[in-house]
Amino acid sequence: MLSFRTFWMPLLRLLIAGLSLLLSLSISTQAQALRVGYFDLPPHATQDAAGKASGAAVDMFRLVAQRMGAPTVNFQQLPMPRLLKMLDAGELDAILLLVKNPEREAKYFFPAQSLYQARAGLAVAASSKVTVLPSADALQGMRIGIFLGQYLSPSMRQAGLNLELVGGGQDMFVRNFKKLMLGRLDAVYAPDTFVLRYEAKVSGVAAAIRIVELPEPATPGYTVFNKKDAANLGARYEKALEAVIKERGDYVSAFLRF
Repeated sequence: MLSFRTFWMPLLRLLIAGLSLLLSLSISTQAQALRVGYFDLPPHATQDAAGKASGAAVDMFRLVAQRMGAPTVNFQQLPMPRLLKMLDAGELDAILLLVKNPEREAKYFFPAQSLYQARAGLAVAASSKVTVLPSADALQGMRIGIFLGQYLSPSMRQAGLNLELVGGGQDMFVRNFKKLMLGRLDAVYAPDTFVLRYEAKVSGVAAAIRIVELPEPATPGYTVFNKKDAANLGARYEKALEAVIKERGDYVSAFLRF
């Protein structure tokens, strides 16, 4: 008859080895680099002069990733259509500052808490009589500068608006602010007033303009994951985001400074 040691010890060693392997795989999975995409949207996310990802959303995600057990993050700046295709194909783990719509909500995991609440607005000349917009109807008759491919909030999609289109490019705000200062536009639109303030500052016209919010609800922006990663990355992200906010403060007060 086989002794206890002879029969059970080899099985016990196999069991311990198997558990060790599973544990090491779990640790390796949590510590692997995250692949995160974003579109150019300063001051939230952009590239610095050296081509390195920078901006408030990038800085905050780096801290969240550390809390997730993933100290390395590989960022990629690309146009939104390319980012969505890469997330669908599993070539990205997450996209920063994605706005929710029914199609995206069906495909992707949106955390319970948004990263940021964007408020659409207009930049008008400091001398303008427009100080507040009581309703969307107040936009009628204004010459408003917009950009090619720019997201238009609900107030900006109403019929009859006089929208003047400017092509894309790094100097698109500079060109529209110049038109505003020359009186060729009544306002410059952006779906995020923080973007307007940032661009006005770097363009040197901050003292010459006024920012007026559009009369509509804020639009939340999320860090979004593929649904197949919801139980792993998505759940870890939610816990880590909560911890970072508790420790450092919310996105606007702690990170969105320029």
